[in-house]
Amino acid sequence: MISLKRLNLVLGNRKKIKLTLPAVDDTVVELTETVALTVLDQPTDIVDPSAKTVPISTIANDLPSVRLEALDAAATENGDPGVYRLSRNSNLGSLTVRFAIAPQSTASLDEIDLLFGSTIRQLSATDYEVTFAEGTTVADITLIPQDDNLGERQETVVLELQQSSDYFIDAGTAAVAIAASDLPVIRITAPTQPQTEGENQTFTVALSNPSSQTVTVAYTTVEGSADEQDYTGEQGQLTFAPGELSQTLTIATQDDAAVEGEETFAVRLLAAIDALVDPNQGEAQGIIIDNDAASEPVNDSLVNQLPQTRQSLRQGESLVFSAENENLVAIAAPDPQDKLRVALSVQGGTLSLANLDGLTFSRGDGKDDAQLNVAGMPEAINRALNGLRFTPDDQFSGTAQLQILSETTDPLNLQRDQDSLAFDVLPPEPTSILTRHTGNWFGVNGAESQTFKLTLAGQNTASINELGMFQVDNAQGEINGIAPGRVGYAEAAIARSRVVLSALSQFSDNLFPGLATTRHLAVDGGSYWGFYLVSNGTTDTVKTQIAQGQTPKNVAFGFANGGRLQIDEVGEDVFTLNFDDGRDQRQFNDLQVTLTPSFIPLPIGTNLQDRSQGELLDLRGQTGFQAATFRNFKEAGYNNSLGFYVVDNEAGYVDNLAPGDAGYAAAALARRVDYSQGFAGGQLFAPYLVANTTPEVFLAFNPTNRPGGGVYAYFAYLGANPDRIDHVRLLGDNTFAFEDLYGGGDLDYNDAVIQINFV
Repeated sequence: MISLKRLNLVLGNRKKIKLTLPAVDDTVVELTETVALTVLDQPTDIVDPSAKTVPISTIANDLPSVRLEALDAAATENGDPGVYRLSRNSNLGSLTVRFAIAPQSTASLDEIDLLFGSTIRQLSATDYEVTFAEGTTVADITLIPQDDNLGERQETVVLELQQSSDYFIDAGTAAVAIAASDLPVIRITAPTQPQTEGENQTFTVALSNPSSQTVTVAYTTVEGSADEQDYTGEQGQLTFAPGELSQTLTIATQDDAAVEGEETFAVRLLAAIDALVDPNQGEAQGIIIDNDAASEPVNDSLVNQLPQTRQSLRQGESLVFSAENENLVAIAAPDPQDKLRVALSVQGGTLSLANLDGLTFSRGDGKDDAQLNVAGMPEAINRALNGLRFTPDDQFSGTAQLQILSETTDPLNLQRDQDSLAFDVLPPEPTSILTRHTGNWFGVNGAESQTFKLTLAGQNTASINELGMFQVDNAQGEINGIAPGRVGYAEAAIARSRVVLSALSQFSDNLFPGLATTRHLAVDGGSYWGFYLVSNGTTDTVKTQIAQGQTPKNVAFGFANGGRLQIDEVGEDVFTLNFDDGRDQRQFNDLQVTLTPSFIPLPIGTNLQDRSQGELLDLRGQTGFQAATFRNFKEAGYNNSLGFYVVDNEAGYVDNLAPGDAGYAAAALARRVDYSQGFAGGQLFAPYLVANTTPEVFLAFNPTNRPGGGVYAYFAYLGANPDRIDHVRLLGDNTFAFEDLYGGGDLDYNDAVIQINFV
């Protein structure tokens, strides 16, 4: 910009004067500007009319910035298009911008149409340019997939801005995902008729229609009234070649001598690749017909008979073993006229017999004894045991053991049987474990640590939301003297945050049936807690923004006044947390989580999963091999490789390399493990995903994981990812969800999901 001034110049005896006009350097995006120097008429001078005004020009040096984004990042072949938006930050003058279909696109060019107005011109099969006219700042590009009736994976079309000296690039890539379409539905049917034990059971697995892709489905056997002593348990996968419609699966049954009656088991289809498992026909039942006839029991040995179901009671209660309670303790004797000797002992409490008639004691008296030795006829012994009462010691909780040793006294038929019975003494039924205070703060009553279970109950938003909790100092929600909503409170709360879980944009039970979305967290007794929601983001990215001096706009704290959390108490110590993520009219159903106390230990491996970048399996406190079962889900077009590698510490170091150091990706993948059956105890394991290829191909083509390398590996640590964004989310205990596109793509985190259950 040139400052305008009026000058008085005196030539004196000079013939000319050199005049310099400096331009002011501003930051405004402007067109080329002009200025003219005009000599004004003076009473004593004559001005040449032809040279009275001299034009001078200057060129603005502030380039506009352009941005490419996905306005609608999801498309389908059935008429739902995707939309990109190209925009610039100034409407001055005309501007031509070039873009191209990027090489990382997975959709073929003949499968898509790009529709746009007359301002966009196609230069080649993949290159385009758009010209913004004076006064315009936006150009939309519509992606219409072709409906080809082929069974295909999800495909992606990525547009990429081209560099130019006429503009800066603010955001240069955008992706639209074309949902998998025309995928066959896979179903399993049971054998046509029940089979006798010892015969094979043949199940049929079929596709609803042929596929142009190779289809793979995982399966497992599931116990019913039959267990794996009655049949050969299996888990594995079936592979359908392109065009193949049906396969059979044979399960062997065992011919035993036990009288069991008719028993059942099932074969369940788990996750499928390039097909969808029918939710109504994903499991089929096999029936095993028993071939062993019942016979009259013959009692020719001494046997202690104990209840088969594990018993439990609470402190302050008694546990009675009786026929009426269907947990009878009894002794089957070979000769009802042979006197018995019985020794009873218990840990954690005392025993009292129901009847003392006909008994003699060498230890104890049958009333409140930790140990007692009694003798009598079988009828008198069993009469005393029918109503045997266990009373726990004061303050005892845990597992109690009942030991029983019985023996005959006939010197010609000496027999003995010894058994033990474990049962659980639980803490007293709490009057109240949680107190909800005004302001939506929860207080944990008592001095003992308490475990809570949080279960995803509903999700009604297109956002990928993450739920977190944070500790406050008192029932008013203060942190270090800062009241809720005051300056510095958000930063203090996030500094104390613990990650609970993320929810996919489609409720997990609808997107991935059978996926458990439950978290267990332990908190200190006497502590106070609040909750927050990160909309379309994670706690990790929020912490990064705060560290960079930014104020996150997508964090909703659960304050009662003007907040975005409503809490419903649906039972004693049972609450529903109902969040509104700020994208609608406060309907408070965008994320719904049930909060209940839990009395079981924390699941193995979850110790670090509430921490920043803590999507890890922590087995450092475990010894020996930890067997596990796995459930895998996917909603991606990519053929991804998913696994785990060993890290040295919680920060993710591998051989003294930190996430983000040169060589980290190659070192991490060199530490990958075969986790198909479980994990070795005593170590930390972190997940990885290699997008659309194998680790071997990645290590051959882009071992440094550099941007622009064509193939990428993504980790739970943001610094190790080539785009430095979060590619892993926690959906529940030991449940990890992945985004497989560079730059985040559609950021739906449903491209790969793995859930680990330790046995």
